[in-house]
Amino acid sequence: MNQIPVKTSCIGVCSTGIGDSVCRGCKRFSHEVIDWNSYSDDQKRVIDRRLAGFLSQCVSNKLRVTGGSSRSSS
Repeated sequence: MNQIPVKTSCIGVCSTGIGDSVCRGCKRFSHEVIDWNSYSDDQKRVIDRRLAGFLSQCVSNKLRVTGGSSRSSS
């Protein structure tokens, strides 16, 4: 069974070259950016799942729905 290869999450704005330990663009750790091409597809999928979870957490924090109404009664 062939699985689809995992694409890099790079968006072309890598900040690991200027000393960041986590890229500001793709959110991978610097060692993940450096070693990406040597990783197996399974290793890449682990990283990809972590990044998807991180994105989901960021979005849910920004779009959190709270109780109560923002409208005032007239």
